This record gives sequence, C-alpha cells and structure tokens, in this order.
Amino acid sequence: MAGPIPLHPSETFRYVLEANRSDDEAAQAVFECRTLTGRERHEISDDLYDTDAAAIGERTTLSGKQIKRVTRRCVLAALQGWDNVRNGAGPVPFPKGRDQILEILSPDDVLEIGMEIARRSGLWGSQKGEDAISD
Repeated sequence: MAGPIPLHPSETFRYVLEANRSDDEAAQAVFECRTLTGRERHEISDDLYDTDAAAIGERTTLSGKQIKRVTRRCVLAALQGWDNVRNGAGPVPFPKGRDQILEILSPDDVLEIGMEIARRSGLWGSQKGEDAISD
C-alpha cells in the first residue's frame, strides 16, 4: 500500500515587488496573495504542458506567451487584495471585478506577482519559474 497522498493546503502570503523592496516600508505596495487550490493548480498546469511546449529531455521549456498566460491566470485566481497601490491620482482600491486587476497593474507587475504565486503553489518544476522559460 502506498503512503499518504500529500496535501497542498492554500496558504496566504504578502508580496512586495522586487523593485520596491528597498523603498521605505510605508511607501511599499503590498499584495495579499494565496497559493492556488488543488483544482486551480490542475487547471492552470494544463497551460504548462500544451502542444506549444517543447520537451527537452525531462524538462519542458515554456514560451513567453505561455508563461504570461499562466501568470495572468494565477493573479486572477489568487490575488486577494492590496495595500498602498497608487497611481497619479492617489490610492487605488482593490477592484470588485477580477478582470479589472489587469487594467490597473502593469504587465510586468502581473508577471512578477503571478510568478511568485506559481512558485509558491508548486507549478514550476524548479524553485524558480525563470528556469523553465525560453525566449
């Protein structure tokens, strides 16, 4: 008989963008995230292994298009809120509609936050998602 099936309970975490980590703590935008549920991991991981992925030995190399698609889905699923996100007019409240997140955050910010959600959720074969990305 096999051992117990490992469970991956969802955990919450706060994330500060790499570019803002040296800023005064009061000025940092903080993103409230959670890891993906098992169902979300399975659904999103389908994008990691579609026909656009080129198998290289035991490793799969992902295209930039795939990685952007996966990280967007991670952000839309697991970004729960934020503190201190600002634009030129002042503080920006967390939107009620999930798709509005993509209108507010830059593509680079979505990519970075999504990479961290994916990494903490175990979507990447290595500790760093960047190891699986090709140009």
